[in-house]
Amino acid sequence: MVNDTPLHKAAHENDTMTVQEELDGGADINAKGAQGRTALHRALGAGAVETVQLLIERKADVNTKDQMKRNALHWAAGGEIRENAKQLCELLFEPGEVKPELVNAPSSSDSTPLHFAISKGYGDVCQLLMKHNADISLCDETGKSCKALAKDNGLKNIVK
Repeated sequence: MVNDTPLHKAAHENDTMTVQEELDGGADINAKGAQGRTALHRALGAGAVETVQLLIERKADVNTKDQMKRNALHWAAGGEIRENAKQLCELLFEPGEVKPELVNAPSSSDSTPLHFAISKGYGDVCQLLMKHNADISLCDETGKSCKALAKDNGLKNIVK
């Protein structure tokens, strides 16, 4: 993407060797690329577990938001690879990582990370977010609550 650095590109491709080289060479781990996304955002969106682990170990800021006000939990909860989404969220919930208030933080469309997980049909991620106090009553810009969205998407275990 335009404005992405080699670090952003390597993070999106889960190329941990290049990510390591870029960081060792002085690349800014929290540099913002296209749409204000960091390398961590790019790795989370791509479901790149190994790269996310490396970026967190190297102290990437897990609380940064992009231009659409999406934080790391938005990217992890709505990532491309279903099988990795829960693990990515768990990494962000490690002690001292993501701020608790980001669990319910709205994006520019007022969607929370829980909205993202529900939209993808990631029931296990929804459960994890709710364990960390995600509020199922919050509404997006269309007025749809997480509870209503879950019901519409057939995630009955979310709407209890």
